[in-house]
Amino acid sequence: MMTIFRPLALSLLLASSIVSAADAPFYFIDIADTGKAVLYSESQRAPKGDLSYALVDRVSMGCCVKATARKPARKTDDDTVKFVADEVKPIFSHTVQFSGARKPEPDQAYGFEGMQTVTKKGRGTYQVTLQAGDPVFVRTCYSGEGMRVRLYHRLADRKPYASYYYYLGYDVEPTCR
Repeated sequence: MMTIFRPLALSLLLASSIVSAADAPFYFIDIADTGKAVLYSESQRAPKGDLSYALVDRVSMGCCVKATARKPARKTDDDTVKFVADEVKPIFSHTVQFSGARKPEPDQAYGFEGMQTVTKKGRGTYQVTLQAGDPVFVRTCYSGEGMRVRLYHRLADRKPYASYYYYLGYDVEPTCR
């Protein structure tokens, strides 16, 4: 009887790793003072359609940005690093344009494909509800000259499933612990 449970337990472990591998694609947007923006993601393909975004340190969502189809993704290199994953993963940049009537001020924003709502859960912590699947928790903080963005499956998780760093290029008051 014990031998029946071993394959079942193994298949449950494999299924749980498949579920976490299907996380909604995350993107980070750097909005310049000209209104133009660069979208950073781990995907070389340009996201399709209009994408919602949430400005960092704010609860409200904005709509929409759309990748310009004519410009190919560029893999960021060590000389132009602004947004990097803490794990060794390539990050690609895509030129995007705003499809709303009013362009936002210079700022940083983040989003997920299928993002529905953003709710504040604490200082620098936000719950993002997705069209499909469980919510994602985003935590942001500042360290020296940059911003950390960490993604969690549950609010109580201590270890993020993904972590990123965005280089601001100027000194800020550190808030990371």
